[in-house]
Amino acid sequence: MVPFIKFIRDKGIFMPTTPASEQKEGKKRINRPFLYAFSVIILVIIVVTFVGAPVIGGMAGPGRIVFGYYKKKPIEYVPGNYFSRQKDLLAEQIRSTGESGSNIEYQLYQVWRGAFERTLFHTAVVTTMQESDAHVTESLVDEALTRYPAYLENGEFSERRYRQTASSERFLIRNTTRESLLFNRYIQDLLGIRIAGSEVEFFKSMSSPERKFRFVNFSFTEYPDGQVAEYGRENSEKFKRSRLSVITVTTGRSDAEKVREQAAARAASFEDLAKT
Repeated sequence: MVPFIKFIRDKGIFMPTTPASEQKEGKKRINRPFLYAFSVIILVIIVVTFVGAPVIGGMAGPGRIVFGYYKKKPIEYVPGNYFSRQKDLLAEQIRSTGESGSNIEYQLYQVWRGAFERTLFHTAVVTTMQESDAHVTESLVDEALTRYPAYLENGEFSERRYRQTASSERFLIRNTTRESLLFNRYIQDLLGIRIAGSEVEFFKSMSSPERKFRFVNFSFTEYPDGQVAEYGRENSEKFKRSRLSVITVTTGRSDAEKVREQAAARAASFEDLAKT
């Protein structure tokens, strides 16, 4: 339990400490019983609130836990918000490893600490985007909501599920989706592929030297009839007409070869071969 309480104390949220003299003396009788009792009560509240939150959250109802601030914006845990989703995601990762039964205090510390750090970074990025007047359109938010898991039914957006969601929860999901779009845009711009100017010039040079052509297009009706007739006479072999008869054999290549041999040897007329 010590690492988790130490994390909370280091973040300046709660400070459940006892006087230094009492820590050194350890087993000595406490001279100020009221202060000691008050410190114990605060410590119990912290343990129940932070360590027991994943267990008793459903019984205690919706709660709001503020872990700190970034530019006066609270880094808070509210059921359904970004902090909550990150906490659930990290907890599921630990459960999937099969180690959820060992050292539960340290695992709780990892889950809540990791969720806090992710939320802090997310808040910093979104705040930076908002301060730079970056925004996303409402139509883009609407499009993203059609892919929100809670609104999907058989892989498609369900208007029924959307309308069954409480209005307060829909409002929270919409704001969270808008912030996620801002966050993703920042990450894409920061880590996206950048092309150096020299590389751009190299690709441009691959298209040179340029070649230019000038041509005139005439329709067939505008071409002189005399020249058409003259071309036909000079290239008569291209305009010969032949009448062909075809026998189609569908039983295999060997049968087709037999028919071809009989036709070439004139063993039977073409018509008889076609009939048989």
